[in-house]
Amino acid sequence: MPGKALLVGGTAATGTYIVDELVAQGFDVTVYHRGTHEVPMRHEVRHLHGDPHFAESIEHDLAGQTWDVAVVTYGRTRVLEEQLRGRTDRLITVGGTPVLKGWHHLRNEQFAATGGPVGVLATETYPYEQAGVDHLVDRMIETEQQLLDGHHKGYYRLTHLRYPVVYGKYNVLGFEPALLTRIRDARSVFVTIDGGQQLATRIAAPNAAHAIGLAVAQPDAAAGQIYNVGDDDQFTLRQWVELVDSEAGHEFRFVDVPSDLIVTGALPAMDGARGAGRYHRLTSTAKIKTQLGYEDLVSPSDWIAESLAWGFEQLPPESPLDEYRLEDELVARWSRILREQGPALSSAARFRHPYDHPDPSSGQTV
Repeated sequence: MPGKALLVGGTAATGTYIVDELVAQGFDVTVYHRGTHEVPMRHEVRHLHGDPHFAESIEHDLAGQTWDVAVVTYGRTRVLEEQLRGRTDRLITVGGTPVLKGWHHLRNEQFAATGGPVGVLATETYPYEQAGVDHLVDRMIETEQQLLDGHHKGYYRLTHLRYPVVYGKYNVLGFEPALLTRIRDARSVFVTIDGGQQLATRIAAPNAAHAIGLAVAQPDAAAGQIYNVGDDDQFTLRQWVELVDSEAGHEFRFVDVPSDLIVTGALPAMDGARGAGRYHRLTSTAKIKTQLGYEDLVSPSDWIAESLAWGFEQLPPESPLDEYRLEDELVARWSRILREQGPALSSAARFRHPYDHPDPSSGQTV
């Protein structure tokens, strides 16, 4: 039953597409944000400018107003949850995967070198991070638990979505800036660690918004649930770089080095997915597909192509020359090691099928 919808945030990667989802369902939408910047929107909606971080400002900004559904993607969710009690029957919130054990320590600058290992295809019931490991992660876990407690106490019907890396235009971090900078600067070599085989969940902004739209449209099925979200197709780091590289009309020559040769996290472009490190960061999205019928709205290749021009526009004019120098030194050193050492094995391994088969030439079973 459409009515009024409040979207907290709305001016970053997923906001304009969440508005699309809500308007398509017939909601009268209010976007509540600080007003420091705007993004293009395809629909005329009301903008409520204020500060969604503090109880005093939120109480002032939302005074006398109620909504049928509130979607919280920005601000201090713990404080917003308290202020939205009695103002909405349904609460859709967005968190992230760092709450999962070993996933990401937000305050640790060396996390890429020290984090993990973590579960592969981690489900929504994968254990929380241990308390005290990271202050911000502790707060994220407390927020999830507070939201679930509010649902069980009947303050609202909750659905909570855990975002992975959200890619594409309007992202406050840009679109793969380290990678696009190297493409812009016509760098010929891209260094991968351990073959670039690390898997990390990503989701295109319209697909993340569609997941929220499905939760809004199915209140009974989604009530009280936590959902991981991600594109239907996921990629290794090397596959992701190849995909972006190809869509940009560029072609890297990949040089693979072992992780023991370099401190993981030393060079931003090598780690991809903003610090994936040497371990996979892959979540299961089976639950939202089964319960809400999630399918991608856009393919990764199409959304990369859509986002490239915007991504290039956001790049700083300066080139990271120190990083390039380190990369070149690393490639030269690794090439020298390979020349000096030669192949580690003198002959190739031979494969033998585990079952006996007749040899037509001899009539024997071999």
